[in-house]
Amino acid sequence: MYTWLTKNILFVHLILLTAAAGWIHGGTRSDLLYPVLPWLTILVLECLLLFPQAKEDETLVESRERVWHALLRDPLTWVSLLLIIVLVIPLFNSSAAPIFDAKTGKWSVALPPYPYLPFCNVVTLHASTLLWFCPTLVAVLAAKHGLLKKSKRMLFEAICWIGVSLSLLGFAQLASGTKALLWLKPLNVYFFSTFGYTNLAGAYFTMMAALSFGLWMQHLGEKNQMILFPTIEHAEEMSVLSANRMLLAFIVNVAGAVASVSRAAILFCSVLMMVLVLYGFCFVWRRVTKPMKWLFSASVLGVFVTAIALIISFPVKNIQHEAEGISTSAVLERVTGVGGQNSRVAMEILVKYPIFGVGGRHYALYRPLFWKGDYAKTLDCPCANAHNDIYQFMAEYGIVGFGLMVGILAVLVGSIIYAVLRMMFAQRLAISMTIRDKGSAPFFRIPPPAMVVLVATVILIAHAYGDVVMRTPAILLVWLLALTSVSGWFPVFKKAK
Repeated sequence: MYTWLTKNILFVHLILLTAAAGWIHGGTRSDLLYPVLPWLTILVLECLLLFPQAKEDETLVESRERVWHALLRDPLTWVSLLLIIVLVIPLFNSSAAPIFDAKTGKWSVALPPYPYLPFCNVVTLHASTLLWFCPTLVAVLAAKHGLLKKSKRMLFEAICWIGVSLSLLGFAQLASGTKALLWLKPLNVYFFSTFGYTNLAGAYFTMMAALSFGLWMQHLGEKNQMILFPTIEHAEEMSVLSANRMLLAFIVNVAGAVASVSRAAILFCSVLMMVLVLYGFCFVWRRVTKPMKWLFSASVLGVFVTAIALIISFPVKNIQHEAEGISTSAVLERVTGVGGQNSRVAMEILVKYPIFGVGGRHYALYRPLFWKGDYAKTLDCPCANAHNDIYQFMAEYGIVGFGLMVGILAVLVGSIIYAVLRMMFAQRLAISMTIRDKGSAPFFRIPPPAMVVLVATVILIAHAYGDVVMRTPAILLVWLLALTSVSGWFPVFKKAK
């Protein structure tokens, strides 16, 4: 019998996987992730293959056949599988870590058993990176092929509320005055929510704020019949509270981004707010009645006032200090790597090991070989990471591994851009006839969630050029699942006969 649980078991497990990655120390403690994430990933994969969501005119067996065929035809499946293979091979092709010979003053680097294959030196370090990529890739394929459009939209919203729960947790910890993460793990540095590193928290909640804003615009647009491709039946009958529920999520996630006391988060959240508010005004202003204009203006003002009030209510030290440290020169220096050795070292590692890199999380092991100065003779150099995820991924995974990662992102973003262009310029789409004619230019055919997820992608990649923000499944899952789930707002394009 095709029960509710059978139909939604994949959806439930995707939410559990995303929530677990965020709640378990922000996805940064591999020792705590090992007992949880692999099993949830296996369950998601099992649900995808055995219990995908069936359409109204399908049986469970027919839905399985449809999903299996779709997986085999999808290039994303094969690129993801190839990346996982490239990541698994080093587990069986390892060698000793670099050793410094004090007599000769040189480093000795042992060759792996198969020098022309991907390798690593410390298996446990490299294996922990599988916790970043395997759950994310399986979840993306499951959401893309195993969920129907309505469930993709629900997953997008559920992700936003996961962010709200973590933001509220962070404020609860601030209010309690605890110096222990989750009231369990004492830390000597400032932390927010489950993230021990403030820039990770900042990137996470900035992403959540963007997604929440897009969903708020979508709901508001559907209620006021501004959406060219509506997805909610009788949306005009929605209550004001229901249509604006994501405004609360937006406010709380923005407050979380600021409360993370991350300089980059403050900068990017400010840029995000300016872009999104401008987009919101363009989206709403010419397409609604005067009372709705006042409502939207009051809502935007309320976002700023409430966010400031939250920060004042829960005093956070050093926010002003971090904000004052933002300057054009500082941003350019951090993004380009000029003035520091970490980015240069990462590029030199890539030049030395261009094909497959040196292995996941191995930048710290090879950094002393290329470091200039007093630290060149010890593995205990400052900075375990290059603080530039793009360069560090290239150094650790080489042209092949990094190229596959870029290929996965290109497939996801490319599919969104392709669908958006068709929605903008196709002339024979079944556009709702009840909408207003004002503001129906091609730009406004783009669903707000699609617009904000592309903006959030640009901001996250820019942030990655200056810090460590992609080295956790918490952010990777939210980001790539959002890119996948946004297709729930795209219309079905019928093939030309």
